[in-house]
Amino acid sequence: MTRARTRDHYQDAETACRQALTQVEAPAGAESPDAANLLNELAGILNRRGNWSQELECATRSVSIMRGKAQSVEGLDGYRILVQGQAAAGRALRELGRYQESEAALGALRTARRHLGPAAHETNMVRIGLGVLLKKYMGRLEEAERLYRRALVYLRGQGDQAGIATVLSGEIRHKLPGPNHPDTLAHEAALAAILDAGGQYAEAEQIYLRVLRGFERCFGPEHLEIAVNLNNLAALKQAMGDMKEARRLYRRSLEMKRKLLGAHHPECALTEANLATTRSPRAPRRLSVC
Repeated sequence: MTRARTRDHYQDAETACRQALTQVEAPAGAESPDAANLLNELAGILNRRGNWSQELECATRSVSIMRGKAQSVEGLDGYRILVQGQAAAGRALRELGRYQESEAALGALRTARRHLGPAAHETNMVRIGLGVLLKKYMGRLEEAERLYRRALVYLRGQGDQAGIATVLSGEIRHKLPGPNHPDTLAHEAALAAILDAGGQYAEAEQIYLRVLRGFERCFGPEHLEIAVNLNNLAALKQAMGDMKEARRLYRRSLEMKRKLLGAHHPECALTEANLATTRSPRAPRRLSVC
């Protein structure tokens, strides 16, 4: 199913996953761990398609199945499936703007990870990584930075030099699916926002440019992730005093947001307001958080 999940083939991946789920549910039942595992897979695909309500439905159903069955599955697979469902639910709630519920869902990972023992390492990094993004979306950048620092302390305690290197490069989780995967790019964008807020403009700019190239490889020239990061790069250029480039980037972001979201979406209003501030240097700039 890997090829179908790349670039413009998420529809094919969703169809294939739904077919597999139907086939599993027939002999094993709709409440089986195998069904829960496929629901998590489907949730991930729906996230990439921007269908966060259905992603939440799939993740919630997976968690509901595994709450009563995790301990009965041989080995640790049951708890792994439960953790994946909880992480997907937290991610979907964040995308839907239901931040307090997202925090609660991610907090539930602490309970499930206790059953994983040494295998909880990856779960810890998933929880911290999703938490960093959530704090960024809520505008709580100081808390996001503290989470990054906690990740470094934790990894040093584990003696995980590779993990430390990935955190320092913005790849917050211990095992990411590659430098050009959307999840990796989203974490790098979160780090860029933190560096931007701290006035580390040169480093943040390089990360934003790398993120934009990566999202274009993943999704093509037009996607909400691209529009959001164009807005944020424009805000950074504005802070650096390059108003000409800031206006160009804001206009490109605004055109893309209008096409993807409709002219009356709050994200369009945000970028319109940012564009207006380039003619009033004292006005505040704001980052997009879609």
